[in-house]
Amino acid sequence: MNFNRKCSENYCLGLDVGTASVGYCVIDENGKLFKINRKGDNGNNKRNSLWGVRTFKSGEPAKGCRINRSTRRRYSRTHTRILELRKIMSDMVCKVDENFFARLDESFLWKEDKSDKAKSDYILFADKDCTDKDYYEKYQTIYHLRKHLLGTTEKADARFIYLALHHMLKYRGNFLYEGQKFTELDDFKIIYEQFVTSLKEYLEIECNYDQISCEEIEKKLKDYLSVFGAVSIEGPKWCGKTWTSLKNSKSAVFMDDDSIRKMAELDVKSVFNNDKKNRN
Repeated sequence: MNFNRKCSENYCLGLDVGTASVGYCVIDENGKLFKINRKGDNGNNKRNSLWGVRTFKSGEPAKGCRINRSTRRRYSRTHTRILELRKIMSDMVCKVDENFFARLDESFLWKEDKSDKAKSDYILFADKDCTDKDYYEKYQTIYHLRKHLLGTTEKADARFIYLALHHMLKYRGNFLYEGQKFTELDDFKIIYEQFVTSLKEYLEIECNYDQISCEEIEKKLKDYLSVFGAVSIEGPKWCGKTWTSLKNSKSAVFMDDDSIRKMAELDVKSVFNNDKKNRN
């Protein structure tokens, strides 16, 4: 609709913008509607007031796209970390087995579809004295291999080192998911005891609970929070870092949220509330 009215008086354009519609209205200084001439369906001119509404399909929330984008970003970063590891260890591994990486890269293919370098009955190890069968008999899971490498003083196979580091870089850290609650546990001692039990049960590592007091750990954390602006809590996966941080903080900001991360890049102070002293 064209509005070509020429007049000396001022006019105002009002808009009502919604999620599924836009309303408009043109009035003069006295609040009266402006009118224009337009042809009707029968060809005759009609006087129409300049007001109306345009409707359209409501926009969808960006939550789904944001989650997918964050997932793609995590996959991309994981792939980058693995590529960097391969660059660092390629010479070391290829001296032992020049076709090791080729077998890994084509492990999802049928044997007849693989290249000459990757054609083998095994994926990881195809040596005469060491095959995949021998490997899994000695190390039932990747965690058994990692435990062995941590405790041994002997020179380890470069492929073993690569597999252990590959697993650590690919499955690192712990992430929170929507709907998770941490209010069920009221005492740091509970999560600490669970951690000590898991060390003994799964990794066969004895931890003297009497020598390391969970109360001392929690007290030290509170002391640090009262003195320093930030405290870094580090440790292996599933050891209680996230729960401990949330329990001893007054508020939490999760940087895996794309919108919050972008806001922090512009102004890190904007993601915190001014009335909160201790942070996660």
